[in-house]
Amino acid sequence: MINKKIKIFWLSAEVAPLVKVGGLADVAGSLPPALFKIGCDIRLSLPYYGSIKTPAKILLKGLKVVWGKKETTFDVYLATLPNTSIPVYLIKHPLFSGPEVYTKSKSLERFSLWSKASLVLITALDFVPDVLHLNDWHAALVLDFLPEFRQEYPSVFSRVKILYTIHNLANQGYDARRNLNPMAGGIKHADYINTVSPTYAKEILTKEYGAGLNRNLLKRRRNLSGILNGIDLNRFNPQTDSDLSWHYSARNLSGKFQNKLALQKTLGLEVSPAQPLLAFVARLSWQKGVELFTAEFFSGLIEKYQAQFIFLGDGELRYKKYLTRIAKKYPRNVKVFFKLDLPLAQKLYAASDFFLVPSRFEPCGLTQMMAMRYGSIPIVRSVGGLKDTVSSRNGYTFKDYSTIALQKVVSGALRDFSLNSKLIENKRQNGMKTDFSWHSSALKYVKLYQKMIK
Repeated sequence: MINKKIKIFWLSAEVAPLVKVGGLADVAGSLPPALFKIGCDIRLSLPYYGSIKTPAKILLKGLKVVWGKKETTFDVYLATLPNTSIPVYLIKHPLFSGPEVYTKSKSLERFSLWSKASLVLITALDFVPDVLHLNDWHAALVLDFLPEFRQEYPSVFSRVKILYTIHNLANQGYDARRNLNPMAGGIKHADYINTVSPTYAKEILTKEYGAGLNRNLLKRRRNLSGILNGIDLNRFNPQTDSDLSWHYSARNLSGKFQNKLALQKTLGLEVSPAQPLLAFVARLSWQKGVELFTAEFFSGLIEKYQAQFIFLGDGELRYKKYLTRIAKKYPRNVKVFFKLDLPLAQKLYAASDFFLVPSRFEPCGLTQMMAMRYGSIPIVRSVGGLKDTVSSRNGYTFKDYSTIALQKVVSGALRDFSLNSKLIENKRQNGMKTDFSWHSSALKYVKLYQKMIK
């Protein structure tokens, strides 16, 4: 516990389980509870998207915000983060009435309004934050409005510090019409910047991984650090997961192997404990390394090891078309599912022998941690948070971004699966016993908050 309660107002465009598109939601749904448990007073702000079904009650009605040259009003509904008493303030306005979190049009307008409305909301609450914790470009827009609020409400905002967390530097929110880059603004104006793994914090200072902002970051490197994300150990627990037919633990893995056989049967794969099952769960995008899975990659591993592959994720049409062709060519060895299916993802963590994450870059990555929690051995490219979480002790890694490098490491893993069961068991056990909880990360965030506000 901390001696003095630090007051944190947290802004994130998505918060699990209220609304989720990607890993940002997982962080926003699980780090605040960990901070709360060690003594922080934390509140969250979130647009009230039409897709949010969590129970909420009206808190404030008709708050006014000057938007452009006009005045508009918004309402605030109060929910709590499930299984906690942490307040989640839902900003209700017609711009958020649709079900989508991210839209192709009016994206900048929507998140600008939410950012400014959040500052108005703070002035209406009996809550003076020590830290505004802004996540990714959507919340960085707060910094456009903060100077005027500091001038108009000095008792509320004069001493507040800004922590800006970069979850993915590639998503910058750039608006060509206005020549405005919210990510660059966050980097320039925040008091402190952090990102979601120590290695990624170093990588983004380079041209290769800096996404055009490495020079901006180099100027702020003294105020830049990386804190590794964690996962919710209650949610991702093979002993209690309601999505699994058989529960198991590191001490008794029989349930894991039952889950594998059941999934093989359900999906029309050869039902065999001896055939290695490899899973991929991610967005089908340029970042995630999908193009490394060439026809030669599949043919070689299927022919030699009778390997089975399951791909789960939505994304770019070109990848969907390609993987569909591969699945048709190898219907007994390759299955593809183009959707966001969280229960199926849980089943894949539990059933798979290996978990593939061959990313071009990876700020942190959560799925490799989830997979290890379920006894699936990760095979990853050693970048970003993947490098910080996976080693020869608990998985397999490769360096070069190439099909040859990926095929070589997968071949080695499948050879071990066939011939060296003791090594496989050691890696599996080490992964399952690694502490990926949010507690240690939350303690590091508290130290950072304390450093900022002292």
